[in-house]
Amino acid sequence: MQYITGTTTASSSSGGLRVRSSKVTVDTSNVVGYLSYATQVEGWLDGDWIKIKYNGVDAYIAKAWVGNIQVIDPPTTPPSGKPSIEIVYDPALVDVTLKSK
Repeated sequence: MQYITGTTTASSSSGGLRVRSSKVTVDTSNVVGYLSYATQVEGWLDGDWIKIKYNGVDAYIAKAWVGNIQVIDPPTTPPSGKPSIEIVYDPALVDVTLKSK
């Protein structure tokens, strides 16, 4: 997937661009909010969708309603500003001594 930036093109008269909790468009039960016209967005391009953070939660917007799309470098830290940490278990680095009672 590519990390992109762009600008929403959905009309404000329509309520704006729907932000969804999933990539399902059968109904509006997964709509969690709206983005106004000309809102700058960043996220991961996922087919016809863009995966974004909306109020701190993963969400999706339709790529068809985003213009001026450009591929950019992804952020080096999560949106919360906290660095991510990966913990890897390596048995060679663990010293366990078993004692019997």
